[in-house]
Amino acid sequence: MPESTQFTVPAAAAAVASAIGDREFIIQGPRRLTYREMVERSNRLATFLHSRGLGCHTERSQLPGHQVGQDLLGIYAHNGPEYVEGMLGAWRARVAPFNVNYRYVKSELQYLLSDAGATALLYHGAFAPRLAEVLDELPTLRLLIQIADDSGNALLPGAVDYESIVAAGPADGPPVEPSPDDLYVLYTGGTTGMPKGVLWRQHDIFMTSFGGRSLYTGELATCYEDIAERCAEAPGTKLMVLPPLMHGAAQWAVLTGIALAGASGGQLFLMPLLAFSIGEIGWRQTYIAIAATMILLAIGAGAIFRRTSSAVSPPQPQGVADGRPSEDRLLGRVAYLFGNRN
Repeated sequence: MPESTQFTVPAAAAAVASAIGDREFIIQGPRRLTYREMVERSNRLATFLHSRGLGCHTERSQLPGHQVGQDLLGIYAHNGPEYVEGMLGAWRARVAPFNVNYRYVKSELQYLLSDAGATALLYHGAFAPRLAEVLDELPTLRLLIQIADDSGNALLPGAVDYESIVAAGPADGPPVEPSPDDLYVLYTGGTTGMPKGVLWRQHDIFMTSFGGRSLYTGELATCYEDIAERCAEAPGTKLMVLPPLMHGAAQWAVLTGIALAGASGGQLFLMPLLAFSIGEIGWRQTYIAIAATMILLAIGAGAIFRRTSSAVSPPQPQGVADGRPSEDRLLGRVAYLFGNRN
């Protein structure tokens, strides 16, 4: 039996885009990106990072398990296509992306970026003033990429506008080949001590949390052709991601969505920017949002499992017809949880 493929996330995304590139993938309010556009924009970011000397400098096979031989890109941003593109673009350039909690105050932000040894930072303009307060204390941070937003904040000195990088130009990506050993880095929140960076090999996190294992059957993908072939014939899946992408659970849902929604020609819905301002909705609703995302995933998985099971289906609960949850009921429940009683 031939050995299974060792996966990288950019290659999996490219396989999906090659099969259903013109289908819409990310939807956030009026913003819509196809699978192909997502991959092309992330490849342009990767080319830019590579042109600035960022990438892998020491292979993992030559390092102890706790050390990192790659440059690290912090993502200090609200939910949006840029977050997904930032992760994919970093991996394509063999740079390790990591999450930055946008609610951190000055001292916490300085600690996190210093602990990570971040070389580059992708951030929304709204956070520019706070970032400016700590830049002098971050000697390794040499590349700033600013995402324009409604804040109106000007580019920090030396920063590069994000759209100027990804909007146009060659989209083949840099002349490097990502490795299954390249890292996914996820920082803990710091509730049980100082934040800590958890390191995953890219292949390992893909197989456990990014869609390499079917949510419905447990079957493992064995090659990129498997992923591409699943895209053509299955019914569309719609995945709504509610929590901030700075949380691991939200990242896993999105990146699983590339394989899951991609495998069914589906779509990924992101909440509008600033929807998770604590001042607007409070901690209770934030935790409800996280729980709601997991409930929606579970309901969707259960519905598909029921459709594919050969066993006799039990009676369907109210709001579920033909094995599929009522979208009106689901969206109505989410709206109710967030205070919209109309």
